[in-house]
Amino acid sequence: MWNAHMPFIPYRDRPISIDEGSREVFIPHETGVSLTTREYEREHRRVTMADLMTECNYLNPDVEVIAEVNTSESFETFAETLNTGHGLIGTTHAEDVETLVNRVIEQGLAPYLLQEIDLLVFPRRVGSDRFVSEVIELVERAIDLGINFFDTANVYSSGESEDIPGDVLAEYDRDEQVVATKVRWPGANDHRNAEGLSRKTIEQELDHSLDRLGMDTVDLYQIHRWDYDTPIETTLRALDDAVRRGKVRHIGASSMYAHQFQRALYVSDRENLARFETMKNLNHLTYREEEREIYPICDRENIGVLPWSPLAAGYLTRPHEEFTETARGEHEIDYGTPYHEGPGSQGINDRVQEAAADKGVTMAQIALAWQFQNDHVDTPIVGTSSIEHLEDAVEALDVSLSESDVAYLEEPYEPVEVFGFE
Repeated sequence: MWNAHMPFIPYRDRPISIDEGSREVFIPHETGVSLTTREYEREHRRVTMADLMTECNYLNPDVEVIAEVNTSESFETFAETLNTGHGLIGTTHAEDVETLVNRVIEQGLAPYLLQEIDLLVFPRRVGSDRFVSEVIELVERAIDLGINFFDTANVYSSGESEDIPGDVLAEYDRDEQVVATKVRWPGANDHRNAEGLSRKTIEQELDHSLDRLGMDTVDLYQIHRWDYDTPIETTLRALDDAVRRGKVRHIGASSMYAHQFQRALYVSDRENLARFETMKNLNHLTYREEEREIYPICDRENIGVLPWSPLAAGYLTRPHEEFTETARGEHEIDYGTPYHEGPGSQGINDRVQEAAADKGVTMAQIALAWQFQNDHVDTPIVGTSSIEHLEDAVEALDVSLSESDVAYLEEPYEPVEVFGFE
């Protein structure tokens, strides 16, 4: 089983063979990743993996990764793959294509910001006009609620998460919006040169992103992760040129080691190049390791902090026992992500439940209120899958936590291994 957290392996030049008899989709590679499907009979229709892949525009040699999912319970791995942008995972047991599409919507994986909140949807366009219209309605409602900052990436949904916001924002006053996107992993229909942070990659991916967004300039251009194969000097010079040419107003970074971030800032100062002005990092009540080094750097250097996954992939939205019984919870357990595995995580989850009950709000609102009241944080990035969730997140702005409330929520926390930099 391919792990969404494994280093990216390019599959671009590896042929995909399809055996119509067994409907096996196979990528010949040492990891032996394959999908063998069978027809799933429904009352009114029969759905096969080939149907699913065709409907979702996945039967395409440009697909980066195909990985195996044998049960419907493994669906959240599909969402995790989309989130990392490495490719796709199909399921042989989806009841029908519409169910699969709806579950993608429910995951809420791509980004929109409401002043203090970065609200996420994952606008995966899968050939369904209804699906696209629902995403547009969600974005429009977010704007009505006060959203002014939209954060996306070339890799999210293979570029579709730039297309849809771009279409929606074209109907609004551009001067009222702040738009951010990212570069590091291949975007829509890109080749191997779309990987990394070389000058060529940055220049071509920026042009592609601007084209999809329908804009001449992006307000914030972020590197999605550190590129170990490209000198940071090269990356920063390319980003600086983009700023000087008026294609980018500001640059930002995301999830890296403190020594890497500090070196990047040093190089910018030494060479008089554009500096990273934001840091998009992993942070929530059950994972606070970056408060030790990244936050002090950001405070000292006046860097904006934009934590991603403030709800711990949903772990802080429901009781611990309910989370571990969900498919998402099973996936997190399988892959050892620190959302719930820290020695203090269950105790924190219990206290979030308790605080929510005491204040008559949701667990998600308590977890978000903790972020809003963190002096280090500028805007947490919050996933939303529906207008109801969107409005729930907005209402969290009105939830007040006392110093004793915050201390009570934080007290069970114990250090865990750092995560999310690769």
